[in-house]
Amino acid sequence: MWMKLGKVEAPVRLALAFYEACNRQAIEEMLTLLSADCLFESPAAPCGSPLRGRDAIAAFWREFFAAHPGARFEVQDVFGAGFRSVARWTCTWKSPDGTAHSFCGVDVFRITGESIAEQVSFGKGE
Repeated sequence: MWMKLGKVEAPVRLALAFYEACNRQAIEEMLTLLSADCLFESPAAPCGSPLRGRDAIAAFWREFFAAHPGARFEVQDVFGAGFRSVARWTCTWKSPDGTAHSFCGVDVFRITGESIAEQVSFGKGE
């Protein structure tokens, strides 16, 4: 019974580990959680275009963190079943002049094995 519960919780744990690494801006750690050919789709990605692979995703996060200094993702809700997890979050940061900014969103993750194979993000706000 407990082994099965562990497998049920695995997609949630993986999503939370991703946000924890993201909040430390630990891009290399974030990449270890992704499959080699991970697909990332986000309105924030260049022109909303899908990104595939760790190199493209790492470049996105480098640009994101440079544009959003001190960005943090606060997860309000997360759940998972099977090979999927869904998280609702708010991202906050301050611009160099101290102005506070935020936007909120939802990420849908698809898990294969012990890696994130797909992350589809939906967001609203700034």
